[in-house]
Amino acid sequence: FATATRLPGRVHVDVYAMVNFLATIGAIRLIHYTLEDVYRHVLGKEKPDFEMGGIARAWEKGGEELKRLLEYSLSDAQATLELGQVFLPLFRELTKLVGQTLFDVTRMTPGQLVEWLLVREAFGWGELVPPRPKREELDERMEETYVGAYVMEPKRGLHENLVAFDFRSLYPSIIVSHNIDPSTLNCDCCGPEEATVVPELGYRFCRKRKGFVPSILERLIERRAELKKELKRLKPGTPEYLELDSRQMALKIVSNSFYGMFGYAGARWYSKECAESITSLGRHYIHQTIARAEREGMEVVYADTDGLYCKMGEKSRGEILRFLEEVNRELPGVMELELEGFYPRGVFITKKRYALIDEEGRLIVKGLEFVRRDWAAVAKRTQQEVLDAILREGSPKKAAEVIKRVVRELQQGRVDLQDLVIYTQLKMPIESYRAIGPHVVAAKKLRQKGYPVEPGAMIAYVEVKGPGSISDRATPVEDFDPERMEYDANYYIEHQVLPAVMRIMEVLGYREEDLRSPGGEQTKLGRFF
Repeated sequence: FATATRLPGRVHVDVYAMVNFLATIGAIRLIHYTLEDVYRHVLGKEKPDFEMGGIARAWEKGGEELKRLLEYSLSDAQATLELGQVFLPLFRELTKLVGQTLFDVTRMTPGQLVEWLLVREAFGWGELVPPRPKREELDERMEETYVGAYVMEPKRGLHENLVAFDFRSLYPSIIVSHNIDPSTLNCDCCGPEEATVVPELGYRFCRKRKGFVPSILERLIERRAELKKELKRLKPGTPEYLELDSRQMALKIVSNSFYGMFGYAGARWYSKECAESITSLGRHYIHQTIARAEREGMEVVYADTDGLYCKMGEKSRGEILRFLEEVNRELPGVMELELEGFYPRGVFITKKRYALIDEEGRLIVKGLEFVRRDWAAVAKRTQQEVLDAILREGSPKKAAEVIKRVVRELQQGRVDLQDLVIYTQLKMPIESYRAIGPHVVAAKKLRQKGYPVEPGAMIAYVEVKGPGSISDRATPVEDFDPERMEYDANYYIEHQVLPAVMRIMEVLGYREEDLRSPGGEQTKLGRFF
């Protein structure tokens, strides 16, 4: 807020701040958050690009280069306007919901939205708004810790015939169903048999008097359910549909942020007891569901926070739906276990790292390298092809052949330059870096040639053969000359391609030496029997 530009008589809406907010809540997930990438992802359109180092030259030279620069600058403004028009309805609904200005709401965190909603509602409920913590109290709160969600160590490897379940809005539904609120904690009106007793912790929550926070949250959940019913009666894409969809999304964003508000040390309604009670109850219900699924003959291969993946075995889809009904019959309040979907195959590596293919042929990838921004395209593309071979065709052998082919192409110098470029953002002034990584060295080389290099710049570089460390050999893509330079194939094999795929291939019984050699084969012990 302190650095935001304020314009008298105008509301300054920052599209970058909107994108940052949507990325924070997981509504947009990209490798790079450049204007070009967001524009392509959200609207499916392309816009002209222009080399950072050529701007000054084009301005001085004029002619066609200046015309191209002006077209690029105009496209920046046009793309920003179009993205703003897409995002504005959602933020307008958030503004109406929490009762703050559009300028402020577009720059808030999800937790701040919750807090301002509660401040707005407090007067009508006769609630006293708690003060913000002072420095000493804030420091004490920040030292407090508690156990979070349950994440099961997956059964590593390739699995087939999977079904996934997840709890609908697990933490919000726990808050409402168990009346989690600072004012209902360890109340005097309920005895031990009457109150909700939190597993592992022993905290008690009142069942006779509804708390302020769960009352507000319940109203949001109910209103969103009503809107979703209305949406089913409307034609997607119509103005009325888009307006209601923005409204239900605003309700979802705020509802899902209540738990985080309880656990944030700077929040007015901060309560460690409430936050850890929510996660304790979450662990209780996911453990309960895992045990029940296994009693029913399903094999649980992975579980994380509010969902689980099971091998169906001999069970029919009808039996899966009956299992779901039985679980939901016993859940309290507004809690509900939902069927997320059926998956023909999935490969599970470690906690938070897995990939599946759904019945429509779409890949769902969590925690694997090709979503990171500091990997060259050759590594991302290879990992994508490996996952396609494993999940679409069920063929680890074909995945190994893909890797060997890419290794050969790198060794033979047959990989295009654009597939070798590594992009890393400069997060501070060059002089502030103590650890001098490859992107910092590349940035220094750019500055020496007169290019403007500032914090926030995306540095694009290639690793070339030659003396010195990996950092020393980082060459800005603008300086790469194929006539006198050669990319370092060994670097791309050992530090890009193999690291991007080995986590996947290891759980399938392959070793690095099997994949470096064109003739290498899987050498798992079982091959010898």
